[in-house]
Amino acid sequence: MPVGARGYVKVPTGALPCPNSGVGASCSRDVAAASGQSSSSPVPSLLTEQVAAPEAVQSRQPAPQIDLSADKTILAPGDSVELTASTTVNASGSPLALEIFDQATQAQVGACVQVSTCQVAFSADGGEHQFIAYLAVPSPTIPVEGIRLESTTLNVQWLAVNLVASNPSVVGPGTPVTFTARASTEVSRIGYQLNFIDGMTSQRLTYCSQGITCSTSLVEPDAGTHQVIATLTATAGSLASPPVQLKSAPVAATWLGIGVTASAYSLQGGTTAVVASANADLTATPWDILIYRNPGQLVGGPCVAATCTANVILPASGTPSFFAVIARKSSVTNGSASPSPTPSPAEGVTAKSDIQVRSANVTPVRMLWGVDSCASFTQDAAGSTGLLPQVSSMLGAPDFWARYLPTTGNCPALSTTEIAAARSRHMGILPIYNDYDCSAVSGAAAGAAYAASAVQIAAADLIPSGTGIAIDIEPPGDACPGAANVDAGFITAWYDGIASAGYAPIYYGNTTPGSEFGRAWCSAVGQRPAIAANSFLWTFEPDLLGVFAKSTAPEFAPNYTGCAGQYDAWQYRISDGSPPDVDHDEATNQLPIWYP
Repeated sequence: MPVGARGYVKVPTGALPCPNSGVGASCSRDVAAASGQSSSSPVPSLLTEQVAAPEAVQSRQPAPQIDLSADKTILAPGDSVELTASTTVNASGSPLALEIFDQATQAQVGACVQVSTCQVAFSADGGEHQFIAYLAVPSPTIPVEGIRLESTTLNVQWLAVNLVASNPSVVGPGTPVTFTARASTEVSRIGYQLNFIDGMTSQRLTYCSQGITCSTSLVEPDAGTHQVIATLTATAGSLASPPVQLKSAPVAATWLGIGVTASAYSLQGGTTAVVASANADLTATPWDILIYRNPGQLVGGPCVAATCTANVILPASGTPSFFAVIARKSSVTNGSASPSPTPSPAEGVTAKSDIQVRSANVTPVRMLWGVDSCASFTQDAAGSTGLLPQVSSMLGAPDFWARYLPTTGNCPALSTTEIAAARSRHMGILPIYNDYDCSAVSGAAAGAAYAASAVQIAAADLIPSGTGIAIDIEPPGDACPGAANVDAGFITAWYDGIASAGYAPIYYGNTTPGSEFGRAWCSAVGQRPAIAANSFLWTFEPDLLGVFAKSTAPEFAPNYTGCAGQYDAWQYRISDGSPPDVDHDEATNQLPIWYP
């Protein structure tokens, strides 16, 4: 029977299907006797022989008798049954008492002196109890002498059901976990059935119409957790009135999953923290977490917890990827058991048969440091050598430089000399488009026009497709009062124009939650989720105070609008005009920077 989208139940390995029951269920009656049952034979009635009426009298009057009854014979745990013993014998003035006993313990549960009817309440937590009543000389335990009358045995069931899962109940995807429900009695005898219920959806998985135990194996092909509940429910032939409905405590099984992340590190190399996270704590399981550098160098573990971390030193060139597995404990051979900063090919190998689940590969994000400027970085207006030598000597060699594509009244356009200089230094260029009134950033027409102009310039500069082109959306102020009107139409049109030409749309703006750009962005990506997935954000907030260099750049911490998006660049320090007159930026290597 299906469970969720892809899971299913099946008969446990080696078991047989339970007759007249649900798919995937196996049942058994092979359990010990239920609590409260007794195999002792009725005790001979001594007083009966002494007071027996003559044969002639017996033929004229009913024989003395004692009856034992209950107001119900099937109950839920903890419920009370009212037991009633009655006799036709007048015990008034005699030394006899009506007594009721639990045969399981042989203890007295009630006694009444010199009466013909005796009632008592009795409760239990589970199991079958057998009661018997006597008219006899009072006794704290089942009498063996002094008996006048003895009733037949009365059976009362306190139903109970419990549920257990096979060990381990934390397994790899596709591995069956067996759930076994146990009732306090053979269910078909009392008109009941054992059910397995999905605790997440409340749907019945399968059932057994007979037996004391019922088992089924649940299989999930993907990572996740299922809670299962066992219930006892009455069928049409139930002896209980009203029927009793019982359920067990939930029992969970987990099909393992693992994910892995890697912290960002700088272009110059450094340490990345590779963190593997399982969907279950593995402490009490037979499984370990192991972290590998692709294609198979062990760098972390084994770890017997929910997470495992390996700190790995990486070189300045090349970007390795990592993955993690959950495998059987002690399955690693010829390897180190501790995280290694410099893995070697000879380190541990895990047998494929021991691997329960493997994560996808993850590649650490490299953090790039760069600047942006209005002026050329190869030559300034006075004809000097330009900003690049100043920045390199005073702040550090930039990994990228953001420059304007068009010539405006304030700034020269990106030149072929700058492109050649970037190529010779393996430095990236981040193109910016700003040839427009900074207050005119609303409406689809404006966004489309700017995109078309930017694409024309980029093509003339031989900027290859796939490169990001940023639209400069300044904050509202005296210089750009209309910037407060930026809207979703403008953002969407820029995206369509740039993306349709084969470039990657980038938005330079204020990503503070509730800002003008932030509200427009959230509106746009709410209408068109592809904008968030296929474009990039370059924020100028927060703007930090202080003196920075490449070596002292802050941790990457841009503001987030609260909406989806790829937040891959941050202008963390705006120039105060002192040399070198540049803004400071950080970006991830996910940003599609142009490397001429």
